[in-house]
Amino acid sequence: MGKPRTLLEELCGHALSFGADSISVERKDGVDWVFAQNDGKNTRIFQATSARDAEELRQNLTAAAKKPVRTVIAGNVFLLTVRIHESSGEESFDVAIDLAPAPDPSASRRSRQSKASTWRLSVIIPRSTGRLPRKRTFNVIFEFLRLRFTT
Repeated sequence: MGKPRTLLEELCGHALSFGADSISVERKDGVDWVFAQNDGKNTRIFQATSARDAEELRQNLTAAAKKPVRTVIAGNVFLLTVRIHESSGEESFDVAIDLAPAPDPSASRRSRQSKASTWRLSVIIPRSTGRLPRKRTFNVIFEFLRLRFTT
């Protein structure tokens, strides 16, 4: 189970559903308006009339302005990048909805050195010692090493 979707992610998904590639958020007359931008045309898609919705949307936008949001919409991974600017004395937000770049297949999460060192430890120390209390674990390890090197 993943993290819950934010209001910003839901609005971007809605805008993408009819071909928009970005959204803008403006405050007019004390109400936040969200416009989807498609080929230079603005289409109003949301009006935040409640204080709770407006506050959540503003929090999502300011967080995304600090660090782009990576989200999954309709099975594709998108980056939501927010730019803040001043418009008639109020903050306005422009949100770019871009496909995220594909991960580099040559980058490996686990290095070969860590696999080798894990293998060496598993040869020296039997697996059964992981379930023993600490004092008994050391006794088992020392006994194992004594038997191995004395014979």
